Amino acid sequence: MLSKNILSFVVITLVTLSVTAQKYKTTDMQTVTDQWNENIFTSDKTIAENISEAPELTILAKAMKDNAALQAALEKEEMVTIFITKDSAFANLPEKTRDSISENPILMASMVKFQTIPGRMDSYAIKDAVEKNGGLAYFSNLNGSRIGIKEVGGKLYLIDEENRTALLSGVNFYHKNGFFHIVDGVVLPPK
Repeated sequence: MLSKNILSFVVITLVTLSVTAQKYKTTDMQTVTDQWNENIFTSDKTIAENISEAPELTILAKAMKDNAALQAALEKEEMVTIFITKDSAFANLPEKTRDSISENPILMASMVKFQTIPGRMDSYAIKDAVEKNGGLAYFSNLNGSRIGIKEVGGKLYLIDEENRTALLSGVNFYHKNGFFHIVDGVVLPPK
């Protein structure tokens, strides 16, 4: 009798697990679409595809388009969060600095990798990490260093080793393998 009850329990457990596993098995992926300044971003496009049509993001879009190795490095990561600098932030730099960045594909690729952290982090997760670390959190990035994020007056800012800051002005946009956030300001990797 005991072995019959055990056998019945095992059969019921296996059937339940099978039904439960099948309940969540799906190959359909929902596309997430969001709008920012009349630009449409979707989760079924790469980061390069998403920003390529945004007039406010042409500098980084061109840098990615012209650098297949950079695109491949970003796309090979399972999940990444990328901070995309607006063109207006580059325009606010002194001309010599702006030209030295935009005309140097190695520096531009390094900057993009500096502003890319592994994992998919929306603004709520970032803010939570910042709060847990006393207002300033550091994240490892694809450049092999760390990028800081701090909160000032309820707003989040990227911060580099030279204390340059960039305000997160547009947040929580999906791309094919993670999130991206738009920033006002230029932060640079360590020298």
